[in-house]
Amino acid sequence: MTLRTGDIIAADDGFKIAAISSGQRRSVLFRPLSKAKVQALGLARLSSR
Repeated sequence: MTLRTGDIIAADDGFKIAAISSGQRRSVLFRPLSKAKVQALGLARLSSR
């Protein structure tokens, strides 16, 4: 698995941050990235929304 906790992905509905649970059953949760964080990281110019 190349995705790690804290990785940011671009989705159809905006940027999301990955959170991966550990244990026997690994799962990935994608939480929306706040607009303030998107601005701070300079990702707003990449978004068409």
